[in-house]
Amino acid sequence: MARSLNIRRLRLFCVVIAGSVFGSAAEQDSMAPALVSERKESSVPSPDLISLSANRDVPSPTIDEEELAASEGVPSPVMDEDTLYVKTQDEYALLCRDRHHKTRYSKEERSALRNKSKCYIDRNAAIKRRRMRTDNDVHEFCNHSVPNRKLQCVTFGDRVCVPKLCFAGFPCLNQVMLSDTTEEIGEKAFEGCENLNEVKLSSNLVKIGTRAFADCRMLKLGTLPCSVIAIGDGAFDGCSSLTEVTLPVGLRNIGKRAFRGCTSMEKITLPDKVTTIDEEAFVGCESLKEVTLPRVDTIKKNAFAWCEHLERLEQTEYLANIGDYAFYKCKSLQMTVLPYELGSIGVGAFAYCTGLSELKGQEILSRIGVGAFEHTKLEVLDLSDCWSLRFDNFLKRCKRQDQLMRILDNLFWDIDTYCANCSAEGIAPDLERERRNRIGDKCKVFLPKDLGNWEFDAKSGKWKPHAESTNL
Repeated sequence: MARSLNIRRLRLFCVVIAGSVFGSAAEQDSMAPALVSERKESSVPSPDLISLSANRDVPSPTIDEEELAASEGVPSPVMDEDTLYVKTQDEYALLCRDRHHKTRYSKEERSALRNKSKCYIDRNAAIKRRRMRTDNDVHEFCNHSVPNRKLQCVTFGDRVCVPKLCFAGFPCLNQVMLSDTTEEIGEKAFEGCENLNEVKLSSNLVKIGTRAFADCRMLKLGTLPCSVIAIGDGAFDGCSSLTEVTLPVGLRNIGKRAFRGCTSMEKITLPDKVTTIDEEAFVGCESLKEVTLPRVDTIKKNAFAWCEHLERLEQTEYLANIGDYAFYKCKSLQMTVLPYELGSIGVGAFAYCTGLSELKGQEILSRIGVGAFEHTKLEVLDLSDCWSLRFDNFLKRCKRQDQLMRILDNLFWDIDTYCANCSAEGIAPDLERERRNRIGDKCKVFLPKDLGNWEFDAKSGKWKPHAESTNL
């Protein structure tokens, strides 16, 4: 009896399980059309992907050009088949072929879109580069980011920032259009774009970043916007096609090497708010002929070195300090009277300035660096009114005539360094020959009255007293 009851229970259990299994299968069969429809819907690409797709027949969504150019001063994009419309970080990474950023596009899509010659960057595009911590990171990143080799024109939309390294090294880029809402150009943004020759700057631009246009050899700029107050270090370094740049009135700071190697620049006028010319700011500007310094009081190291055609310095009334080698090898520089406010001349400041023949110092001059007039071949150096020199190292310890001779030598060359180098090499120094080479055939130096006047004798290679008074 108990056995038959257990068999019945087992049969009932099997019937219940079978019913549940077949019921679930029926439900799945009834839901199959819905699942298929869902999968079909999910296979349709998103609108962002459609706008970049190169192999799909789905039409691209229409773009409201009026909305893009709603803000005043924003350039209206020309949306044609040759223009890439960038509005996401993925699209920007695709444009720059950034290997650190994995895009979601197929190989065929990437190949087609890299052939675009124009680019419009939307205001919603978050253009960023990987954060750099050291210079090695920058070099590594640039090596892994192969630029688009066909892109020629880039247009920035409204409220789009220009970040660092965004288009650095694009070889075919020749035109950049910024909207009037752009206030800053990032570090190295267009560095190495060798064919870039046309740039429309924002009328509200405030700062040009470090090396923003460095090595853009074809770049030509006439006038910077009036809103610019700072030019970063090396901003136009190596821009050899710049002929003349009109700096804005509100400009306050010119960074180191800002215009280094601008070999075509002929004239520069600094605004009143610029009081300091930083190191190597105009070094190597071979064609520069005239510089106007209305309020500049300090010229730092190598600021105008190797400007071989520099002839005149205008409006130097406020100039107080000339740094080391500031006018090194400015062979055409002509000057007869040093500025009245000038108190310090650095080491080698006028070395190899062979155009100088006569030079007179003012009362305030208190320091002259070693070799300040080396290889200038000056005929007359009048320091008779420079009484402040007695309180500096220049004439502080002139108790004996041989010490005075050493100080006169130091005006034209670093005799101590020369003797030390000769001793290190085991060579006996020929002081007379070196004096003739560095001072010239004849030179007269007029010192304050109690120290007398001195003339260099080229035959003997020594200094001798001179009775003639100065006419400067």
